[in-house]
Amino acid sequence: MDLVGSRFSLLLTIEILTLTVYVFCILLNVICGSKFSQRDTIFSAVVFVVCCVILVATVVLACRARTTTRITQTTKAYRKLQQSNQSHYASDCAICLSPKDPTLSPIAKLGCHHDYHRDCIEECFKKTRDPRCPKCRRAHSGISSLTSQSCPTSLSAPVESSVKRGILMSMESIV
Repeated sequence: MDLVGSRFSLLLTIEILTLTVYVFCILLNVICGSKFSQRDTIFSAVVFVVCCVILVATVVLACRARTTTRITQTTKAYRKLQQSNQSHYASDCAICLSPKDPTLSPIAKLGCHHDYHRDCIEECFKKTRDPRCPKCRRAHSGISSLTSQSCPTSLSAPVESSVKRGILMSMESIV
């Protein structure tokens, strides 16, 4: 337990002991046959209620402090998690949703720096007949904006059909 927890335990113990001693003294006076006036009874009841209120307030404040501490610790842990370098984690292809691994399938990178599996982006270009990036919808000026990282083949079929329609202007290939 940290310093706040030990301080809470100490205060709680003192309050419980004080309340116990007070109740014990009243019971001892009743057993011995002491007569209490109406003022004594009211005073004893008020002191007892005040002690109980202080005890409950201490417990409630301690619970709130623990919750605040937990939230603060969680927030700090979350900030550390966000700041970590996530470049070593595999990302997924936005078209087929499978992991992008250059050893399994060649990766094609568009000029807007979005990358996909080469087969996925070719199929997307064929189906939509639109040579724009599926994520950001940015139009590319030519094949030079499309690079293949691990295969010598180019994306010629969809790009040639786009050139015929006059959408793309250049046919420069970067491998």
